[in-house]
Amino acid sequence: MRKRLLPSLGGMALLLWLSAVPGWAGFEEGIQAYKNGDYVTAARAWLPLAQQGEARAQFLLGALYAHGYGVPQDYGAAAQWFRRAAAQGHVGAQYNLGVRYHEGRGVRRDPSQAAEWFRRAAHQGFARAQYNLGVLYTNGDGVPRDASQAAQWFRRAADQEDPKAQYTLGRLYVEGVGVPQDYGEAYVWFMLAADRMPPGVDHEQAVRNRDIVAARLTPAQLDAAQVRANTWQPPEMPTGDASAHPLAPAAPPPPAASRVQQAQTRLKAAGFDPGLPDGTLGPKTRDALRRYQRLKGLQATGELDAQTLDALHLR
Repeated sequence: MRKRLLPSLGGMALLLWLSAVPGWAGFEEGIQAYKNGDYVTAARAWLPLAQQGEARAQFLLGALYAHGYGVPQDYGAAAQWFRRAAAQGHVGAQYNLGVRYHEGRGVRRDPSQAAEWFRRAAHQGFARAQYNLGVLYTNGDGVPRDASQAAQWFRRAADQEDPKAQYTLGRLYVEGVGVPQDYGEAYVWFMLAADRMPPGVDHEQAVRNRDIVAARLTPAQLDAAQVRANTWQPPEMPTGDASAHPLAPAAPPPPAASRVQQAQTRLKAAGFDPGLPDGTLGPKTRDALRRYQRLKGLQATGELDAQTLDALHLR
Protein backbone atom coordinates (compact mmCIF):
# COMPACT_ATOMS: atom_id res chain seq x y z
CA MET A 1 0.00 0.00 0.00
CA ARG A 2 1.80 3.10 -1.23
CA LYS A 3 0.64 6.50 -0.12
CA ARG A 4 1.55 9.98 -1.30
CA LEU A 5 3.06 12.62 0.91
CA LEU A 6 1.09 15.72 1.70
CA PRO A 7 2.48 18.76 -0.16
CA SER A 8 4.27 21.76 1.30
CA LEU A 9 2.21 24.55 2.77
CA GLY A 10 0.41 26.49 0.04
CA GLY A 11 -0.97 30.01 -0.05
CA MET A 12 -4.14 29.32 1.95
CA ALA A 13 -2.22 27.41 4.62
CA LEU A 14 0.20 30.31 4.92
CA LEU A 15 -2.69 32.71 5.44
CA LEU A 16 -3.96 30.48 8.23
CA TRP A 17 -0.48 30.45 9.71
CA LEU A 18 -0.29 34.22 9.56
CA SER A 19 -3.57 34.50 11.42
CA ALA A 20 -1.99 32.65 14.35
CA VAL A 21 1.13 34.83 14.51
CA PRO A 22 1.10 37.70 17.00
CA GLY A 23 2.07 41.01 15.44
CA TRP A 24 5.03 43.14 16.46
CA ALA A 25 6.90 46.12 15.03
CA GLY A 26 8.13 45.43 11.51
CA PHE A 27 6.13 42.26 11.06
CA GLU A 28 2.54 43.47 10.95
CA GLU A 29 3.28 45.41 7.78
CA GLY A 30 4.34 42.19 6.07
CA ILE A 31 1.27 40.34 7.32
CA GLN A 32 -1.13 42.94 5.98
CA ALA A 33 0.75 43.21 2.70
CA TYR A 34 0.64 39.44 2.21
CA LYS A 35 -3.07 39.31 2.91
CA ASN A 36 -3.58 42.13 0.41
CA GLY A 37 -1.60 40.29 -2.25
CA ASP A 38 1.29 42.77 -2.09
CA TYR A 39 4.01 40.16 -1.85
CA VAL A 40 6.83 42.54 -2.76
CA THR A 41 6.12 44.66 0.31
CA ALA A 42 5.77 41.53 2.44
CA ALA A 43 9.19 40.31 1.31
CA ARG A 44 10.79 43.68 2.01
CA ALA A 45 9.24 43.81 5.48
CA TRP A 46 10.32 40.29 6.44
CA LEU A 47 13.82 40.24 4.95
CA PRO A 48 15.54 42.36 7.67
CA LEU A 49 13.85 40.34 10.40
CA ALA A 50 14.88 37.08 8.75
CA GLN A 51 18.46 38.29 8.45
CA GLN A 52 18.40 39.14 12.17
CA GLY A 53 17.43 35.54 12.95
CA GLU A 54 13.65 35.79 13.44
CA ALA A 55 12.45 32.25 12.69
CA ARG A 56 8.90 33.19 11.68
CA ALA A 57 10.17 35.72 9.17
CA GLN A 58 12.67 33.17 7.82
CA PHE A 59 9.90 30.62 7.36
CA LEU A 60 7.60 33.03 5.56
CA LEU A 61 10.41 34.39 3.39
CA GLY A 62 11.22 30.81 2.43
CA ALA A 63 7.59 30.33 1.43
CA LEU A 64 7.71 33.42 -0.77
CA TYR A 65 10.78 32.09 -2.59
CA ALA A 66 9.19 28.65 -2.92
CA HIS A 67 6.12 30.09 -4.67
CA GLY A 68 7.74 33.06 -6.40
CA TYR A 69 5.56 35.55 -4.52
CA GLY A 70 7.14 39.01 -4.58
CA VAL A 71 10.57 37.52 -5.31
CA PRO A 72 11.92 35.37 -8.14
CA GLN A 73 11.04 31.74 -7.58
CA ASP A 74 14.17 30.15 -6.17
CA TYR A 75 13.93 26.69 -4.62
CA GLY A 76 17.49 26.87 -3.32
CA ALA A 77 16.83 30.14 -1.49
CA ALA A 78 13.57 28.73 -0.14
CA ALA A 79 15.38 25.70 1.27
CA GLN A 80 18.04 27.89 2.86
CA TRP A 81 15.49 30.04 4.68
CA PHE A 82 13.46 27.01 5.73
CA ARG A 83 16.64 25.42 7.10
CA ARG A 84 17.52 28.50 9.17
CA ALA A 85 14.03 28.58 10.69
CA ALA A 86 13.87 24.80 11.11
CA ALA A 87 17.13 24.80 13.07
CA GLN A 88 15.39 27.11 15.55
CA GLY A 89 12.51 24.68 15.98
CA HIS A 90 9.94 26.31 13.68
CA VAL A 91 7.57 23.43 12.94
CA GLY A 92 6.33 24.75 9.59
CA ALA A 93 9.88 25.19 8.36
CA GLN A 94 10.81 21.70 9.56
CA TYR A 95 7.88 20.25 7.66
CA ASN A 96 8.63 22.19 4.47
CA LEU A 97 12.31 21.30 4.62
CA GLY A 98 11.27 17.65 4.86
CA VAL A 99 9.17 18.06 1.72
CA ARG A 100 12.14 19.68 -0.06
CA TYR A 101 14.43 16.77 0.80
CA HIS A 102 11.83 14.23 -0.26
CA GLU A 103 11.21 15.92 -3.60
CA GLY A 104 14.82 17.01 -4.24
CA ARG A 105 13.65 20.57 -4.79
CA GLY A 106 16.29 23.16 -3.90
CA VAL A 107 18.40 20.44 -2.24
CA ARG A 108 19.74 17.07 -3.25
CA ARG A 109 17.03 14.45 -2.73
CA ASP A 110 17.69 12.68 0.56
CA PRO A 111 14.83 10.58 2.00
CA SER A 112 16.66 10.06 5.29
CA GLN A 113 16.92 13.83 5.77
CA ALA A 114 13.26 14.14 4.82
CA ALA A 115 12.40 11.63 7.53
CA GLU A 116 14.54 13.49 10.09
CA TRP A 117 12.79 16.82 9.51
CA PHE A 118 9.34 15.24 9.36
CA ARG A 119 10.14 13.52 12.64
CA ARG A 120 11.09 16.79 14.31
CA ALA A 121 7.86 18.43 13.18
CA ALA A 122 5.86 15.31 14.06
CA HIS A 123 7.20 15.33 17.61
CA GLN A 124 5.94 18.91 17.89
CA GLY A 125 2.47 17.62 17.06
CA PHE A 126 2.21 18.68 13.39
CA ALA A 127 -0.33 16.29 11.86
CA ARG A 128 0.91 16.68 8.29
CA ALA A 129 4.40 15.62 9.34
CA GLN A 130 2.99 12.68 11.31
CA TYR A 131 1.08 11.52 8.25
CA ASN A 132 4.14 11.88 6.01
CA LEU A 133 6.31 9.96 8.45
CA GLY A 134 3.71 7.18 8.33
CA VAL A 135 4.03 7.17 4.53
CA LEU A 136 7.81 6.88 4.74
CA TYR A 137 7.57 3.91 7.11
CA THR A 138 4.95 2.31 4.85
CA ASN A 139 7.22 2.56 1.81
CA GLY A 140 10.60 2.08 3.51
CA ASP A 141 11.64 5.46 2.12
CA GLY A 142 14.49 6.96 4.13
CA VAL A 143 13.60 4.71 7.08
CA PRO A 144 13.27 0.92 7.45
CA ARG A 145 9.93 -0.37 6.26
CA ASP A 146 7.92 -0.84 9.44
CA ALA A 147 4.15 -1.31 9.33
CA SER A 148 3.80 -0.92 13.08
CA GLN A 149 5.64 2.42 13.12
CA ALA A 150 3.61 3.57 10.12
CA ALA A 151 0.36 2.73 11.90
CA GLN A 152 1.45 4.60 15.03
CA TRP A 153 2.21 7.79 13.10
CA PHE A 154 -1.01 7.55 11.08
CA ARG A 155 -2.90 7.12 14.34
CA ARG A 156 -1.32 10.23 15.86
CA ALA A 157 -2.34 12.28 12.82
CA ALA A 158 -5.80 10.68 12.74
CA ASP A 159 -6.30 11.62 16.38
CA GLN A 160 -5.83 15.22 15.26
CA GLU A 161 -8.67 14.81 12.76
CA ASP A 162 -6.51 14.58 9.65
CA PRO A 163 -8.91 12.89 7.19
CA LYS A 164 -6.21 11.31 5.00
CA ALA A 165 -4.67 9.72 8.07
CA GLN A 166 -8.09 8.55 9.25
CA TYR A 167 -8.80 6.99 5.86
CA THR A 168 -5.38 5.30 5.79
CA LEU A 169 -5.89 3.95 9.29
CA GLY A 170 -9.17 2.45 8.14
CA ARG A 171 -7.36 0.62 5.35
CA LEU A 172 -4.76 -0.68 7.79
CA TYR A 173 -7.50 -2.16 9.97
CA VAL A 174 -9.12 -3.80 6.94
CA GLU A 175 -5.85 -5.36 5.84
CA GLY A 176 -4.43 -6.07 9.30
CA VAL A 177 -1.22 -4.20 8.43
CA GLY A 178 0.59 -2.83 11.47
CA VAL A 179 -2.59 -3.32 13.52
CA PRO A 180 -4.87 -6.30 14.19
CA GLN A 181 -7.47 -6.81 11.48
CA ASP A 182 -10.67 -5.24 12.80
CA TYR A 183 -13.56 -4.35 10.50
CA GLY A 184 -15.35 -2.48 13.27
CA GLU A 185 -12.37 -0.16 13.76
CA ALA A 186 -12.01 0.20 10.00
CA TYR A 187 -15.65 1.32 9.77
CA VAL A 188 -15.09 3.95 12.47
CA TRP A 189 -12.10 5.48 10.72
CA PHE A 190 -13.66 5.37 7.25
CA MET A 191 -16.75 7.09 8.62
CA LEU A 192 -14.70 9.78 10.37
CA ALA A 193 -12.67 10.37 7.21
CA ALA A 194 -15.79 10.59 5.03
CA ASP A 195 -17.30 13.16 7.40
CA ARG A 196 -14.23 15.39 7.13
CA MET A 197 -13.20 15.03 3.50
CA PRO A 198 -14.46 17.60 0.98
CA PRO A 199 -16.50 16.34 -1.96
CA GLY A 200 -14.37 14.54 -4.51
CA VAL A 201 -12.71 11.25 -5.34
CA ASP A 202 -11.19 10.75 -1.88
CA HIS A 203 -14.52 11.35 -0.18
CA GLU A 204 -16.28 8.95 -2.51
CA GLN A 205 -13.66 6.27 -1.85
CA ALA A 206 -14.00 6.70 1.92
CA VAL A 207 -17.78 6.32 1.66
CA ARG A 208 -17.42 3.29 -0.61
CA ASN A 209 -14.98 1.57 1.75
CA ARG A 210 -17.15 2.40 4.75
CA ASP A 211 -20.12 0.72 3.10
CA ILE A 212 -18.08 -2.30 2.00
CA VAL A 213 -16.84 -2.82 5.55
CA ALA A 214 -20.35 -2.32 6.96
CA ALA A 215 -21.52 -5.31 4.92
CA ARG A 216 -18.95 -7.49 6.68
CA LEU A 217 -20.25 -6.64 10.16
CA THR A 218 -23.14 -8.21 12.02
CA PRO A 219 -26.01 -5.83 12.89
CA ALA A 220 -24.78 -5.66 16.49
CA GLN A 221 -21.20 -4.97 15.40
CA LEU A 222 -22.36 -2.29 12.98
CA ASP A 223 -24.47 -0.58 15.63
CA ALA A 224 -21.51 -0.56 18.02
CA ALA A 225 -19.18 0.85 15.35
CA GLN A 226 -21.65 3.59 14.44
CA VAL A 227 -21.97 4.59 18.08
CA ARG A 228 -18.16 4.78 18.40
CA ALA A 229 -17.89 6.89 15.27
CA ASN A 230 -20.75 9.23 16.22
CA THR A 231 -19.39 9.80 19.73
CA TRP A 232 -15.69 9.92 18.82
CA GLN A 233 -13.76 12.90 20.12
CA PRO A 234 -10.09 13.74 19.58
CA PRO A 235 -7.94 12.87 22.59
CA GLU A 236 -8.01 15.65 25.15
CA MET A 237 -4.29 16.22 24.84
CA PRO A 238 -2.84 15.06 21.50
CA THR A 239 0.86 15.21 20.71
CA GLY A 240 0.71 19.01 20.63
CA ASP A 241 -0.72 21.87 18.68
CA ALA A 242 2.46 23.46 17.45
CA SER A 243 0.86 23.61 14.01
CA ALA A 244 -1.44 26.34 15.28
CA HIS A 245 1.25 28.22 17.21
CA PRO A 246 4.62 27.52 15.58
CA LEU A 247 6.56 29.83 17.90
CA ALA A 248 5.61 31.70 21.03
CA PRO A 249 6.42 35.29 22.01
CA ALA A 250 9.80 35.48 23.62
CA ALA A 251 8.63 36.79 26.99
CA PRO A 252 5.09 35.81 27.96
CA PRO A 253 3.64 37.46 31.05
CA PRO A 254 3.80 35.49 34.31
CA PRO A 255 0.81 33.14 34.53
CA ALA A 256 -1.96 33.93 36.97
CA ALA A 257 -2.61 31.56 39.86
CA SER A 258 -5.78 30.25 38.21
CA ARG A 259 -3.79 29.40 35.08
CA VAL A 260 -1.22 27.53 37.20
CA GLN A 261 -4.03 25.55 38.84
CA GLN A 262 -5.42 24.67 35.42
CA ALA A 263 -1.97 23.56 34.32
CA GLN A 264 -1.57 21.45 37.45
CA THR A 265 -4.88 19.75 36.71
CA ARG A 266 -3.87 19.04 33.09
CA LEU A 267 -0.46 17.75 34.15
CA LYS A 268 -2.05 15.43 36.69
CA ALA A 269 -4.45 14.06 34.06
CA ALA A 270 -1.52 13.44 31.71
CA GLY A 271 0.32 11.39 34.33
CA PHE A 272 2.74 14.07 35.57
CA ASP A 273 2.13 14.60 39.29
CA PRO A 274 2.49 18.33 40.09
CA GLY A 275 1.58 17.96 43.74
CA LEU A 276 -1.33 19.83 45.27
CA PRO A 277 -3.21 22.07 42.77
CA ASP A 278 -2.47 25.16 44.86
CA GLY A 279 -1.86 27.62 42.04
CA THR A 280 1.84 28.06 42.80
CA LEU A 281 4.85 27.02 40.74
CA GLY A 282 6.54 25.04 43.48
CA PRO A 283 9.42 22.56 42.99
CA LYS A 284 7.13 19.58 42.37
CA THR A 285 5.07 21.47 39.79
CA ARG A 286 8.22 22.70 38.03
CA ASP A 287 9.61 19.15 37.96
CA ALA A 288 6.34 17.90 36.42
CA LEU A 289 6.50 20.71 33.86
CA ARG A 290 10.06 19.82 32.88
CA ARG A 291 9.17 16.16 32.39
CA TYR A 292 6.09 17.13 30.36
CA GLN A 293 8.09 19.61 28.25
CA ARG A 294 10.71 16.98 27.45
CA LEU A 295 7.96 14.59 26.33
CA LYS A 296 6.56 17.25 24.03
CA GLY A 297 9.96 18.15 22.57
CA LEU A 298 9.91 21.59 24.21
CA GLN A 299 12.71 23.29 26.10
CA ALA A 300 12.60 21.90 29.63
CA THR A 301 12.43 25.21 31.52
CA GLY A 302 9.99 24.26 34.24
CA GLU A 303 8.12 27.46 33.41
CA LEU A 304 4.59 27.92 32.09
CA ASP A 305 5.80 29.59 28.91
CA ALA A 306 3.55 30.18 25.94
CA GLN A 307 4.55 27.00 24.10
CA THR A 308 3.79 24.90 27.17
CA LEU A 309 0.45 26.65 27.65
CA ASP A 310 -0.35 25.83 24.03
CA ALA A 311 0.61 22.17 24.49
CA LEU A 312 -1.64 22.03 27.55
CA HIS A 313 -4.45 23.75 25.59
CA LEU A 314 -4.61 26.63 28.05
CA ARG A 315 -4.40 29.58 25.61
